[in-house]
Amino acid sequence: MADDEPILRQFLKSLDDVEGLKVNKNTLDSHLSILIRSLNAEAPATTQSLAYLILSKVIANARPKPAQATSQLQQAATINLVNLFAPPIQSRLSSAHPDSIYEAHSFFTALFHVDAQVASEIFGKDGVIESVMEASELFPGEEMDVAIASLLGQAGGQRACQAIMTSPDIISWLEDRVEASRAPPLRAAAAVALAKISKTRSDDVAGLPGENTEGASISSGDGNRDNKSLAQLMISLVKDSSKTVVSGAPAPSVEGTKAAQDAIECLAYLSTEPNIKEAMSNDAQFLKSLFSLAPSPRKHQTGPVPVVEIKDDTPSPRRTNLAFFYGIGVIIENITAYKPIMSEEEIQVDRLRKMARGGAATGRLEETRHANDSNQVLEENPAVRIRCSRLIKAGVSSALAGLSEVAGSDSVRRSIGRAMLNLVEDKEYRGKIIQSGGAKLLLKIIHASMPSSKVKMDPSANSPLPAAELSTKDLQLEAADLFAIQALAKLAITSSPILLFGPDASSSLDAVRPFSHLLRHSSSTLLQKFEALMALTNLASLGPQLSSRIAERETGCLLAVENLLLDDNVMVRRAATELLCNLVSSEQVWERYTGEVSDTQLEDDENRSSKVVASRIHILMALSDVDDAPTRLAASGALAMLTSSSNACRILLEEIDNGPTRILQILTGLISSEGVGVADSSSKPQLVHRGVVCVRNIFLNVPIHSPSVAKLVHEASRTGTVEKLVGIISSQEFRAENDIMVATAQALNWLRNHGIKFEKL
Repeated sequence: MADDEPILRQFLKSLDDVEGLKVNKNTLDSHLSILIRSLNAEAPATTQSLAYLILSKVIANARPKPAQATSQLQQAATINLVNLFAPPIQSRLSSAHPDSIYEAHSFFTALFHVDAQVASEIFGKDGVIESVMEASELFPGEEMDVAIASLLGQAGGQRACQAIMTSPDIISWLEDRVEASRAPPLRAAAAVALAKISKTRSDDVAGLPGENTEGASISSGDGNRDNKSLAQLMISLVKDSSKTVVSGAPAPSVEGTKAAQDAIECLAYLSTEPNIKEAMSNDAQFLKSLFSLAPSPRKHQTGPVPVVEIKDDTPSPRRTNLAFFYGIGVIIENITAYKPIMSEEEIQVDRLRKMARGGAATGRLEETRHANDSNQVLEENPAVRIRCSRLIKAGVSSALAGLSEVAGSDSVRRSIGRAMLNLVEDKEYRGKIIQSGGAKLLLKIIHASMPSSKVKMDPSANSPLPAAELSTKDLQLEAADLFAIQALAKLAITSSPILLFGPDASSSLDAVRPFSHLLRHSSSTLLQKFEALMALTNLASLGPQLSSRIAERETGCLLAVENLLLDDNVMVRRAATELLCNLVSSEQVWERYTGEVSDTQLEDDENRSSKVVASRIHILMALSDVDDAPTRLAASGALAMLTSSSNACRILLEEIDNGPTRILQILTGLISSEGVGVADSSSKPQLVHRGVVCVRNIFLNVPIHSPSVAKLVHEASRTGTVEKLVGIISSQEFRAENDIMVATAQALNWLRNHGIKFEKL
């Protein structure tokens, strides 16, 4: 079969310039025979990979391009592909030679992998399933039964095949092959089929009145095989398979065995069920065995992470194992998954569904309730946290790091990202994740997800993230790519960026880019935006270099932050305000909020106009007067810095309606700490400090001959500002707060110089 590779490579080259099924029919027919033969499980791994690639190319060429993909064109393409592949499959299934039948099963299984719609259409043709099952009787033996079970496993995951797959005869045949007397590869393949049939059926009936899909299983009628017993069988197979793994090997030899592959695939389906994921997490030997099946991570690596790609014209045996590694990732992801947070509408729908299920047959009502209650307990956060703890203790970080070495698979990478997000959800475990290299792992898979990461790399960067500037194209990340960034954001919120990214502030520069994606992406949830804000705030606290990078126009962060300043959610609004406060030290934000222009120009004249600047400062004024104390602190802190600019003070007084009155009312509220409750009493000195600094700055920055001077003096008396300032000087409360006392004295001195008389202090 290795002799077929040159022919296959030449055929692949001829397909590159062909659209649709325009290859000469005789040429296509002759190559199709070689293609089918090359997808046999006994063919060399490189030949199988090349054959898979050609099959994918033929189907892709026959399908319309995405821009032209109407339902009519797609259906026409499906018919053409069915007409192409059905005859050779059916002729081989009806052959009297077992090798031909075996080839048909192998090719049919591969076709399900590449185009399930076409394969399902052929599977449903008259006489096909009968021919598939008859082979077991005509040519009894493990090899044929494994091929049949593998094909049924692929069909079992397709809704279009469910009417056939739920036949009692097929279920009975599969259950018989799962029995202990059978060989492990056959038991595993049959178990995969049963698991997929059960899962697909559960998905189809979920939510229907009277239907309980929790832990649903399917049986031939008199069989007693349920999903939990299937899972236990697969767990045992994984344990047995892992015994042949050589510790420290770059890729375990067992990964290619049929039993291990099918066991992992079956558990990937079954691990969504609460009782099964609980059993897996509670089995230390199973976890050790599962993690040993992942590739060994690299021990040490410095400098930028190299980009390793599997090119289309270079087949590799590792590509055939991507599904195996993906299955491991999915199992870890499922075991650690928290129950999704539902909206109010989703909660109502779920409540109605449960009420409808309450009308189930009374004979199974109590059993259903007991199962649901048990599953609900296992899905609650405390139970999930315990499962996460078990996996961390068993070394899940090393397994995930090993899986990240698998190149060419977005699915594996995204599964790692979701698993890592689950593992860092609880703050208690974040330190352990960081200690085991979790931050570096996240940086690596985030780097791989960036669209331009394979184009530009900064060789001088300490962080493995690329230094390419953000562009509109960069935002073409899938929503699934955001989970890894969110996990990194959680770590950056509760840990020092220096601990995560490097020994100095410059090491954290490249972390700005992924967090800006998380903040701006159209698919980002409000929680993801909130956590991006918090992470960026932590980065900005490292100094002006980080603040300037975040505020750069190319990142798009500043506009996103400003849009969230007025969000309805208090926590999001607070986080946006705190980030903006930390960004005021950057030149870009300073110019944007003061109207001052240095060598670094603002984006355009409109952004430099006093009216636009006034509207921005006005928002900060409003946020300095809200009920939420942390938001007031952040907004007034920004104002305290901005009012050191004479131009910002002029805009405050002249460009905002009733500027002197409004600003003094708000600042007087800060000085008196109005609205600060007992719970926020610790913030009172900080609010007072910000208030008196703002008052002092405005007084000292207003030109002596400005018309605003008389208005300020008048309003300071009318709004109670003078009284509050005198109260600070007179009381003992702030005697130890030197900054407050100095700023207050300077403000009172200005008032005295402009004719305000007050009692002896």
